[in-house]
Amino acid sequence: MQPAKFTLGVDEAGRGSLMGPMVLSGFFLRDREELERLKALGVDDSKKLSPGERERIYEAMNGFSYQSVVFTPKDIDRENINRLELLGVRDLTQRFKPQILIWDAPVPPEGIPKLLCHLRFVVGWTEEAPSPHIILENKADATYVACMAASIVAKVTRDREIARLRQTLGDFGSGYPSDPKTRAFIANVNGGWEAIAPHVRHKWSTLKKISDLKSQASDSQQQTLCAA
Repeated sequence: MQPAKFTLGVDEAGRGSLMGPMVLSGFFLRDREELERLKALGVDDSKKLSPGERERIYEAMNGFSYQSVVFTPKDIDRENINRLELLGVRDLTQRFKPQILIWDAPVPPEGIPKLLCHLRFVVGWTEEAPSPHIILENKADATYVACMAASIVAKVTRDREIARLRQTLGDFGSGYPSDPKTRAFIANVNGGWEAIAPHVRHKWSTLKKISDLKSQASDSQQQTLCAA
């Protein structure tokens, strides 16, 4: 059954990105009427919606309660990303005080019990301050309307930040390591790295692979020139 009363849905965007922030969003539903209003807007898993559809729905969310926590690449380099999400969920839960918390689990099924244990510890729920009913599932953003709405807020918030960064840095694509344009952008940076560095996750293995390939190409070019 779809929960509706005092429900907080939580989802993120940009967790696996090489460039740009990770955005964790919480969307709070007070009653079934708000849930039905979201359905009428066409709310769905953000991955199934076009950028234009996400923007349209986001702009129509006036009167709803939601909030985002933005983690910079520096935050992600400095702290374990799962712990960052836990801290973000803690902050959102303390802000909205839901009766039901639905979180799109960022770990595989076998890791969910451990994540739930960490969540209870980080938030500090006790018998005196009991936790809400917690639904921690993979792909919750495809099942629960509150999570669908949270995924849209997170995605639009991050997309807007990426668009702003492109205007400053140039077109680096989506920022994800699977994007050839993003990899090429990083690989071809010569001067101007200082401007780009704050927006890159330096501990990501993809960055090291790109740097290694770039170094190998440079060594090969040098050897060719020296052999000539």
